[in-house]
Amino acid sequence: MKRIAGFVFLSVAAVAFLAWMLTTPILKINHVNAAPAVADGAPPIPPPPFSVVGGVTLADGAPPVPPPPFSVVGGVTLADGAPPVPPPPFSA
Repeated sequence: MKRIAGFVFLSVAAVAFLAWMLTTPILKINHVNAAPAVADGAPPIPPPPFSVVGGVTLADGAPPVPPPPFSVVGGVTLADGAPPVPPPPFSA
């Protein structure tokens, strides 16, 4: 009887040990994913998919970009960014 009780105890201990070995990594992985650690202690927050600039909501979230201070027309770079204007057809 002692021999059977010892065998049952050893079997239950082995099964419990193997179950503990299998479930511990799963619990630890789930715990890490549930609460990521960041430097400031706050969870990471992605930027919103929009931005508000001067009361105007922009859909892509990027601020408006002004045109460059130059333009290229027919291979010629103009310093002021305005297209060339032909002279008037008459002179005063």
